[in-house]
Amino acid sequence: MNFSLHVPQPPEQPPQPASTPVIYVRERVVWEYKEVVRDLDQEGMPDEEALNRLGEEGWELSAAFVHAGRACYLFKRVAG
Repeated sequence: MNFSLHVPQPPEQPPQPASTPVIYVRERVVWEYKEVVRDLDQEGMPDEEALNRLGEEGWELSAAFVHAGRACYLFKRVAG
C-alpha cells in the first residue's frame, strides 16, 4: 500500500472577519397586541385547542411569564 500525508498550508492572506448581516425594512410594520392572563390554580394553562384558535386568528406568542400564581401570555400580530 502507498500512503501519502497531506500537510495543509496556511492561506496566503489571513481570513477576513465575518460581517454582520444588515436587513433593510422598506415598510413600517404596525403590531397589535393581546394579553391573556390565567389564574393557574383555577384555570391552568391554555390548552392546545385554544392556542391553535389564536394561531388561526394570526396571533403569535411573543412573551410569557408567571407571577404570584398567574400566567401572563403576550401575543402579537400584524395590525390590519
